[in-house]
Amino acid sequence: MHSSRKNRLACGIIVPALSVCLLAGCAKDEENHITPEPPVLNIDKTEFTLGAAKDMSATITFDTNVDWTASVTYEGERTGWLDVSSERGGSGDNTITVTAERNISTSPRTACIDIGYGTETRRITILQELMDASLNITEHFYPTFAKRLKSWCNVIDDENNITFGDVASITEIDVSHLGYLESLGGIEYLISLKKLECYDTHVVNIDVSNNTALTYLDCSYNYIEDIDISRNTALTHFDCSDNDLTSLDISRNTALTYFNCSGNPGKSGKFTVTAWFGNDAVPEDFTTGSWNSNGQTVEIEYVKAE
Repeated sequence: MHSSRKNRLACGIIVPALSVCLLAGCAKDEENHITPEPPVLNIDKTEFTLGAAKDMSATITFDTNVDWTASVTYEGERTGWLDVSSERGGSGDNTITVTAERNISTSPRTACIDIGYGTETRRITILQELMDASLNITEHFYPTFAKRLKSWCNVIDDENNITFGDVASITEIDVSHLGYLESLGGIEYLISLKKLECYDTHVVNIDVSNNTALTYLDCSYNYIEDIDISRNTALTHFDCSDNDLTSLDISRNTALTYFNCSGNPGKSGKFTVTAWFGNDAVPEDFTTGSWNSNGQTVEIEYVKAE
């Protein structure tokens, strides 16, 4: 009897005590459980306009309560013309500087910067203007090349005062066999150029990446060690024979109907051409076989791009 009563009393004490403990535990859990703040990003300006040849930078300022990342997407074929100073950062006040390359093209261009913060994204639009036709670009031309454009090609009026408008509509030049030229610096401004002949001019470097209208290019008998024609997809005639090239990539130049790369030294007796075809499907009027360069036999090998 006494034992039963003691048990009941014990149970009566334990149950309320357990209830108190459970309530205390719940209260503690609620106290420790803090709902995270939603991601927030505050920014005043989401659209910037940059100049084509000056005022090509902009500063983007914003604050956020979480870590963030920045990625760039481009409209149109040309990519990589915008540099972003930071690709990620933390909470607080932040600054990103964007800097564009000169816009030597036939139209304005646009890029977007997407800032990801938490589960959200904010888009910033970067517009770059078209080059002003009256802009003086004389300083960008190799002096001898500028003189040839006037005295030999007769396509500009004054080699000491060249504007973008003077050269933007030129479609054809031939500076071949005109003695030492060494550089075609400034050719990037000839954005409408379709035919370029510059063979036997002692040219060492040539950059035609901006001359996307080119259909005919003969730069043979020079000292060129490297040439990138990946953006010259309109090319139908390309002669780079007798230079100092060790290999070449024509995989994007599927419009080619004539291709001559003979006379180049290659590497270890091979001249490797990366193309849209392999050795078993070489088009007509493309270099095949082998040649002699500096006393060594060089064999051409076409490798199909992956």
